[in-house]
Parts: sequence; structure tokens; C-alpha cells
Amino acid sequence: MSPNDTYASLVAAAGYLPLLPRGEDDLELLPVTWRAVNDYGIRIGHRTYDTAELGPWRR
Repeated sequence: MSPNDTYASLVAAAGYLPLLPRGEDDLELLPVTWRAVNDYGIRIGHRTYDTAELGPWRR
């Protein structure tokens, strides 16, 4: 069965319940990459991001 056929058979057996996504759901879908917080901030792809809120996590 294709994924669409499987989904259709599950909806037919169990029913469809529409749920609104929460804010946390969007965050869980984002890719995760661990970065070091250096004195200059965080470097991601030739760009440097820095803010005062990073202070407690520096080095």
C-alpha cells in the first residue's frame, strides 16, 4: 500500500479528528544543530548572531 492508501484506510477505520497545531509543534519540526556560543555570538553559515541574552551561555 502507498502511504496515502494507508492513511485513507486508517481514517476510514478510526475516523478523522482535525487538530490545530500548537506553537510547540512548529518548533519540533525545525532541524536541530548544536552550536557553541562564543565571545562573538553564534556563527551559522558565514553569519554571526549576537544578543545580550546569550550572555549566560557564552564559553
